[in-house]
Amino acid sequence: MRRRTLWYVVTPVYSPAPGGGAIYTKLLAEALAQDGLDVVVATEAFPHTATRERAQLGNGSLVLDRLFPMRAGRAEIDWRSYTAYAWQNALMLSLPNRLARAMDETGSDSAVVLIHSSFFYKKSLMPVAIRAMRRQLASTVRLVVDVRDPLFEDSLASVFARFDAAIGCSRFITERLRAVLPGAVDVHHIPIPFESETAPSDDEVASTLTQFGLDGIPYLLNPNGILEAKRYPAMLEVVRALRGISGYEDTVLVTFGRSRDWEERDDAAVDEGVLKYVGVIPNRTAMALTMRAKSTLILSEIEGMPRSALETLALGKPLIVPPLAEFLEHIPGSVLQSADPEDIARQIIRISEKPSVENYPLHSHGLTSLVPRYRELESCRGSSSERPT
Repeated sequence: MRRRTLWYVVTPVYSPAPGGGAIYTKLLAEALAQDGLDVVVATEAFPHTATRERAQLGNGSLVLDRLFPMRAGRAEIDWRSYTAYAWQNALMLSLPNRLARAMDETGSDSAVVLIHSSFFYKKSLMPVAIRAMRRQLASTVRLVVDVRDPLFEDSLASVFARFDAAIGCSRFITERLRAVLPGAVDVHHIPIPFESETAPSDDEVASTLTQFGLDGIPYLLNPNGILEAKRYPAMLEVVRALRGISGYEDTVLVTFGRSRDWEERDDAAVDEGVLKYVGVIPNRTAMALTMRAKSTLILSEIEGMPRSALETLALGKPLIVPPLAEFLEHIPGSVLQSADPEDIARQIIRISEKPSVENYPLHSHGLTSLVPRYRELESCRGSSSERPT
């Protein structure tokens, strides 16, 4: 009888939640199911979605189990979420039994458990849950940590060492993992899954610009929200520098994403005419805004591999990105060359006149090539007896 492997994906976000992480997880889960696997995604609740959904995709199946409270991971920023964070931790302890039940329901004799590394960035019970999986399921389970934050603390190496394998979504993250993890842990570089959509039509773009009052207004596009950790304040200074250059006096920073860190500074930027915040918007709307931006601006130093950059590359539009190895190799003209706002402003003008994004190999993010690389994790070396507890 053919062996059947269950993929059990534990992730903080899943579509239709906003953000690249939610989108790439959906792409991956659906692609694995289409490849004939049974996939269960344990994730957070989201408004107007069912707690549990099941779909048959090709020869496989996909179950969404929205068991965690929404935005529970924001406990340090929003005090109202502390109760949700505590409840999320309690639910982590149920994961081994949920996994065992899912294996029984699908008739699986082995499982790959793919866990997003963000569950370990704050004190949580997830390490207890993975030890329980080891005890209960012994050699039938393969634990894989999915690392997408390049600034993870070295102290997490002892936690990641409990896994059979680790995935880095960029070369930098992969090299860091190999440097801090013992040789018994397989480290794989697997780019984030990405599929480009059809470019918005001229009518879609015009409608979007009218909707947000941007007709005839030059703007930079910030896809990372109001978030200091992603160097949002530096973007405001870049816009101010651009406004001092002839022909760019009316430039604004159009920002989409969550407004969780909004301050008086941002009210002042709106009043000054430097900032236009459009909130959490559908991906199609974001694409329409990308089409007319002087540049999509990603200054963050905590990006693993930003999906918004890949979207901009797919549309062939101007882009400024941090110095990731992949970008330095293929699109060096779009890589941030200075921290000085005036230098960045001049670089934006150069690339807006002649975008240098056509050389990036988007095919390396294609699901056709990535699914077999994920499937290799089903037989990654190591066993429960070799993992530290």
